[in-house]
Amino acid sequence: QPAFRGRVYVAVAVLNLVASFATFAIGLQTSDALLMGFSTVGLFNGTQMLIRRARPLTITRWWMREHIAAMLGCGVATHIAFLAIGMNRVIDMLGIKPPSWYGLIAWFGPLMVAAVCGFWLSRKYVPKATAGAAVTSRA
Repeated sequence: QPAFRGRVYVAVAVLNLVASFATFAIGLQTSDALLMGFSTVGLFNGTQMLIRRARPLTITRWWMREHIAAMLGCGVATHIAFLAIGMNRVIDMLGIKPPSWYGLIAWFGPLMVAAVCGFWLSRKYVPKATAGAAVTSRA
């Protein structure tokens, strides 16, 4: 656990926050709702990382929560890549003009699905924290 919460962890958390604010500023400057929306991902991740470092771990399976988050993050990236990049090429080849809202759905749809799945998976596989629960290390 010390390596999980060390200086590198804090540096990554802070870099997430800095990147989030930079992304939001660029989105605001270019009036790009997509960039402004995605800046919240870095803001959320960086904040959660700092909170997890500051608070003692109260569940024995904290690593399971991290694993679930990583799996969902990879799934989101894969689905966004397919829907927003790959599917656009197919749509262009077919000569179809997608509706104006398609781009936002392609980017934010996988995020919304992942949020619901993350909530459900955490409730199912990560036990609730109990007062005074001992945290065992996982080698």
